Amino acid sequence: MKKLKRDHYLGLEPVGHLNQIPEQFVCHLRYKFEKPKLTPGRPSFQIGHHMISLGILEGGGHRIKLPNDGPSFAEPDSEMALNEWIDLIIEYKKGTIRITVNGVGKTYEHEKVTIENPKAQNGQRFTFKGGEDCRILFDSVRLWDCGE
Repeated sequence: MKKLKRDHYLGLEPVGHLNQIPEQFVCHLRYKFEKPKLTPGRPSFQIGHHMISLGILEGGGHRIKLPNDGPSFAEPDSEMALNEWIDLIIEYKKGTIRITVNGVGKTYEHEKVTIENPKAQNGQRFTFKGGEDCRILFDSVRLWDCGE
């Protein structure tokens, strides 16, 4: 683990993937990270393979981090928290993403808004990483292809 610096490759934390994400999509899901406390970088939800990151803020709310040294945005009003169901809607097309968490939504338009990662071997995907002592639960997942 110390050599790889990637404990999730060793099966020491739960990781979930939803593969073959369309180029343009709408996704509505309800999920929960059950975990005693936040740890550095965990839990996290990646929209695209190592691309747009959605994380929980200490004290509640969420943070959106755009890839390739793009900006990040803190959204405390969503009240996203550990051990609580997260109602998430994502509307995506390259350059624009709208993220609504627990009814609090915002649209981000930026050149760094992309899920395209040439290193993604199995196409674009969502990745859920829980970290140590975490359980990831899903209530529902719906995904619509909005491509032309």
